[in-house]
Amino acid sequence: MDSRSLHEERKLVTIVFADLVKSTELAVRQDPEQMRGLLSAFFEEMAQQIQIFGGTVEKYAGDAIMAVFGVPRVHEDDAERAVRAAFAMQETLAQLNPTFEQEYNIRLALRVGIATGEVVAATQETREFMVNGEVATLAARLQSVASGIVVSEETHRHLEPLLESKRLDRNI
Repeated sequence: MDSRSLHEERKLVTIVFADLVKSTELAVRQDPEQMRGLLSAFFEEMAQQIQIFGGTVEKYAGDAIMAVFGVPRVHEDDAERAVRAAFAMQETLAQLNPTFEQEYNIRLALRVGIATGEVVAATQETREFMVNGEVATLAARLQSVASGIVVSEETHRHLEPLLESKRLDRNI
């Protein structure tokens, strides 16, 4: 057994993939340093919401953020925590929007995809690429069709009594 396998295991996790809508439009009009400052502030606020609910930021990609609930710390209610974090992220953006409108003449939105499933996970928080598996791709795909927050069927099964939802008529 190599040392690598000692720090990796199969786990059930919930992944949040959130993408900032209209940031490309904003980037075209802004100085790169201003845009970097805006995105840094945005990511800091989003990461704070993720951490408050017990998640871990896996990575930042352009104007998107991916977070994992269930690694390295497991909670019985990780799927619920992920959904609550997504709502808190949207509320935080709503609070930031008046500043964005005043300073940049734009109102931003956040699309969020949330998926629950089994992954191979690094169990040490300091490692990059904490999770590997189809669930991360599914969360990104759900985000791409979202006009708010979209959850996978597995996430929905975990939270059905808590969610007021409607089924999407899309094949993802």
